[in-house]
Amino acid sequence: MKARVECIPCILRQILKAARLANASKACQMEILRETMEYLLKVDWNETPLVLSLEPYRIVRLKTGVWDPFSQVKHEFNQKALNQYPRLKKIVHDSPDPLRTAIKISAVGNIIDFGPLSRKEIEETLSQSLEKKFAIDDYEIFRKRVKKAKTILFFADNAGEIVFDRLLLEVLLDEFDMRRVTLVVRGGPFINDVTIKDVEQVGLDKIPNLEVKFLSNGDPNSGVYPRSPEVISWVKSHDIAISKGQGNFENFSGIGDIFFLLVAKCEVVAEELGVRVGDLVFRYNP
Repeated sequence: MKARVECIPCILRQILKAARLANASKACQMEILRETMEYLLKVDWNETPLVLSLEPYRIVRLKTGVWDPFSQVKHEFNQKALNQYPRLKKIVHDSPDPLRTAIKISAVGNIIDFGPLSRKEIEETLSQSLEKKFAIDDYEIFRKRVKKAKTILFFADNAGEIVFDRLLLEVLLDEFDMRRVTLVVRGGPFINDVTIKDVEQVGLDKIPNLEVKFLSNGDPNSGVYPRSPEVISWVKSHDIAISKGQGNFENFSGIGDIFFLLVAKCEVVAEELGVRVGDLVFRYNP
């Protein structure tokens, strides 16, 4: 999905947030924004929003000396989500269709911003969100495919919600004859996206038959990569591929034979999908 004009101010807001999380001074914040705007003025916008964000985040790291500005936030989000894990595990276990319920919970995890919410508010938000229906719902296609599948590729999204994804991965491994789940995470820090540190914090590395792959563009200073022949080969080498979250949809929407599981969080993505902002989406790209 190519960036649109609305994506540019969004990138600037994200960069300012990263700079503040890195405890940059006001003067440093202004310098980061000026350099980011200079970069955005000269670069070709005919790219995905994620790719356009690579250089601005490099500017933040260089100017602040902080490798991972979101590190503490990610740790806190993971812990708050882990506090919900036993209750959500029971909901899945007691469900007449655990796979369906686990998919819904994984999607709902994409909604919640754990930061300002208390435990009670998180629980209430979860309960309300679980009542929502998918605006696009290709569950029946997925269920037919998963019954025959032996391997699944799962592109992880954000810290915190990875705990919700864990429930889905556990159902896939426990309820079906799945030989391997391959979990794809960032090769290094990028915004609040999942890295190996988050995988280890939430216990996903302890799940049997789960393998972790890393996204990289060959640059050791970057945890993200442009869409490449390599990622397409990963999709083709697995029976099913699931792309979680809005950012991954933006980057991989042109790839075929992949299921997108997300919440449409902005007007640009909502319009691309033909849904409303806030809608749950489980869409298969044939």
